[in-house]
Amino acid sequence: MKFVPFLIPFYPNFSKFKKIIKYIKKKKINYLEIGLPNNFSYLDSNLIKKKYKKILKKECIKKILKKLIILFNKIKIKIILVCYYDTILNFKNEKKFFNIINKCKSIKNIIIIDMNLLIFKKIKKFFKKIKPIFLFPFSYNLKKIKKKLKKNSKIYLYLNRKKKEKKKKKISLFFKKNKISTFVGFGIKSKNFKEFNNFDKIVIGTQLIKKVKKFSKFKKEIKKYVKN
Repeated sequence: MKFVPFLIPFYPNFSKFKKIIKYIKKKKINYLEIGLPNNFSYLDSNLIKKKYKKILKKECIKKILKKLIILFNKIKIKIILVCYYDTILNFKNEKKFFNIINKCKSIKNIIIIDMNLLIFKKIKKFFKKIKPIFLFPFSYNLKKIKKKLKKNSKIYLYLNRKKKEKKKKKISLFFKKNKISTFVGFGIKSKNFKEFNNFDKIVIGTQLIKKVKKFSKFKKEIKKYVKN
């Protein structure tokens, strides 16, 4: 199991964000998840929703993405970009959006939270080297997932924040047997972190966002998850 930090672009500010990225790279964390701000995000925590809206009041998403591309062409770390389809449409069309992100060698994967099969068929020709990660509820029917995906695919299982998920070991073994790489996130805290250690990658978001303003606290939080 590997730990994947989730960050909001340039939060709390550009210099601290850059410092955080360099620290994460120094700790030899292979993947970093970056959420593109959206005013209508529905799967994120209330804290992340508020930060998204605050950032978008200062700067438009086009400028944010272009700054990210410049930064991550200098600092080499594997990036998973997370966005909504609505965010992509801010770029006039899907092709323009993917032309921008394909210029960044650090971006390896993309999660489009509200992407359904129709959207995927429409945009799959634009992915090129960037591979999609498919999003499913943690309790989604395993056989249906297997039918929809090929071997060596990557999936992201998101948790139900209102209830405790069951059959974790059975679910993780199912995906390993079928050679499907798993990310788990949305609702993982230090209290339940170890419960998901049979999965390939665990994404921590809100718990880290709470600490980013004070770098010393952020470092302690990172060390805690890396150690576990």
